[in-house]
Amino acid sequence: MRWETHTEEEIIFKIEEIRVYHFSIRRAYRYISEEDIGSKELSSKVIMIKNSYSSLLKFDKEIDSDTRSEINGMGHFLNQNILIRLYALIEYYGFTKPIDNKKEGYRDVEILKKLRDKFAHSRGKYNSTKNKDVKLLMELIDRFGINKMDLVEGEFPLPKDKVINTIFNSCKLYVRGFYG
Repeated sequence: MRWETHTEEEIIFKIEEIRVYHFSIRRAYRYISEEDIGSKELSSKVIMIKNSYSSLLKFDKEIDSDTRSEINGMGHFLNQNILIRLYALIEYYGFTKPIDNKKEGYRDVEILKKLRDKFAHSRGKYNSTKNKDVKLLMELIDRFGINKMDLVEGEFPLPKDKVINTIFNSCKLYVRGFYG
C-alpha cells in the first residue's frame, strides 16, 4: 500500500491542500444568487493557504438569469471535479481497495466513489429514469439533509457546506483510521 510509506500528516495535508485550492477558486467565482441579478460587480474574500485577498469580478453588462445559470453551472462543474480529484487522491494512496467499512467516515467515502464514477464516466447529469441515479440522489438527500425544494433539475446536489465539506472531513477521518 502506498499509504504505508507516507505519514498521516502528509496525506491529510494533501487532502486539505486541494480543499483550500478548490474553495479559493470557488470564492473568487462564487455562487450567484437571485439577488445578484442586475449587478455588474461581485465581490468576495478569497482565502488561500498563506494569504487572503478581496476580489472583485466585473461584468461588462448586468447579470441576468442566463448569466447566473451559466456561472453557477461552471461552479457545479468545479464541485464535481474536486470530488473526482479527492477520490483519485485517496485511491492513489491505496485507501479504497477495498473501502474498509470498519473505518470511521467509510460511508461518505462510498458515496464519494459513486459520485466520482458518475462524474468521471459520464456528463455527470442526474437522470430520473435511471434507478442508479435515483438511488444516489436519495442517498445524498438522506445523508446530507438536503431539502428537495433546493434541487436543480438534472443536477446532483453538491452544496459546499452540506456535501463537499462533509465528504472532505469524512475522508480525513477515514484516512486517519489507517494510522490509528
